[in-house]
Amino acid sequence: ERELRALFGAGPLQMFTRTTITAIKALAKECATIREQGYAADESEYAPELRCIAAPIRFGNDIVGSIGISAPSQRFSKDLCPEYAEKVCGVATRISNTLNQTAERE
Repeated sequence: ERELRALFGAGPLQMFTRTTITAIKALAKECATIREQGYAADESEYAPELRCIAAPIRFGNDIVGSIGISAPSQRFSKDLCPEYAEKVCGVATRISNTLNQTAERE
């Protein structure tokens, strides 16, 4: 929570849709969930009727990028999220492994 306040300040975060997380405390809780499950999900928080899933790409212990998918909520139902989260995480892991193996060879 302290790191988030340092990044975003103490005030409410900008609201883009009615589901946007605007409180630092709620964002910290969501970040803990993301860390635990290994991916982030956006439930129309930035754009209405848009669902997104993203996973981190790591180089060593650092997150250096991410990969994700986005689609209209009507075509990307919430019940599909676990299946696609697993696929996105798998691709992110493969990219991370490739980056780290390449660095080890150099």
